[in-house]
Amino acid sequence: MSIQHLHQLRAVYAFECTQKGADDDKYNKAVQELPALIRNNGLTNTLAYLYSKEGAHQDLFSQIQKWLIGQGLIQESRSQEHAKDINKTAASAQFMHKILNLDINEARVAQQEVLLLATWLVRLLKKDNANPLNMEEHGASK
Repeated sequence: MSIQHLHQLRAVYAFECTQKGADDDKYNKAVQELPALIRNNGLTNTLAYLYSKEGAHQDLFSQIQKWLIGQGLIQESRSQEHAKDINKTAASAQFMHKILNLDINEARVAQQEVLLLATWLVRLLKKDNANPLNMEEHGASK
């Protein structure tokens, strides 16, 4: 998979996520806080925080979970695949267990990936930004 293709997949996924939560102020706030939480506390602590909350925070946790599993950065066990259908809480708990047991290099890659995803989420949620993709920054004109 090319880097450009991964950037496009990340942007499309972030767009889909933000469309689901665009009208939820709590979701917007959680997304806006996400990059700072990760930079200040690390991915593991941030995910533990999101996991412990309900509502918009849990939605954001689930979106990150789905992205990391979809990118192959966290391996989904067969029991986790079945638990997802039976009990979302059990799947989230198994995911947290895997996050907590990542080695340092895997954790660093996962953290970088979530920060890149968070950048897209924040960019796409900015309500006062008429051009959420910031095309002017890249030399494109309106």
